[in-house]
Amino acid sequence: MRMHRLFKNALGLRKCRAFAHDESGALIIFTLYILMAIIMIGGLAVDIMMAEERRARIQFTIDGATLSAADLQQTLEACDIMEGQFRSAGFANVHVNHTRNGAQYESCGVAEPDADIAVDVASVEGIGYRRVEAEASIRVPTLFMHWVGIDYMDLPVSGAAEERITDIEISLVVDVSGSMGNPSTSGETTGYSSCARLPKNSSPRW
Repeated sequence: MRMHRLFKNALGLRKCRAFAHDESGALIIFTLYILMAIIMIGGLAVDIMMAEERRARIQFTIDGATLSAADLQQTLEACDIMEGQFRSAGFANVHVNHTRNGAQYESCGVAEPDADIAVDVASVEGIGYRRVEAEASIRVPTLFMHWVGIDYMDLPVSGAAEERITDIEISLVVDVSGSMGNPSTSGETTGYSSCARLPKNSSPRW
């Protein structure tokens, strides 16, 4: 009985030593680690590609909206133009906050807590110019990067456009000879009355 136990112990010890020195199957573990690394790298590329595609769409939308809103002949407000451009691009849940000449002007779109995209629009306009700036921050959920604790990516998007008309020249010709039937001694001329209607902050040069 004692010899049988010693034989079993020796046989078990021999099997343990053989198992410890056995390297078969080690490549499978290494392959699994490599496969997980490949999946993570591929998933990272997919998440970045999806985020960049969404950012590019929103950037294109903001650029078109700012160009349209900065047109001096545009009669619509920048807030309405921005919302319409986003809806046309397929972004229905958008909230636009419009600041005009440094003061809060209006908001349009869906309510801010329910919006997927929040856009801040600032417009400054005066005599002969109009500038429109827009900023947005989008949050794109990830498909693979959440395995490493990154659930979403925040991407800033901005754009600006300006139209300005400079060096407006108004030529004034005054007839002092009286040959046009309007002598210069008759008092205030029509030309001077027109100059009086120029904007107050303009600086005419005589």
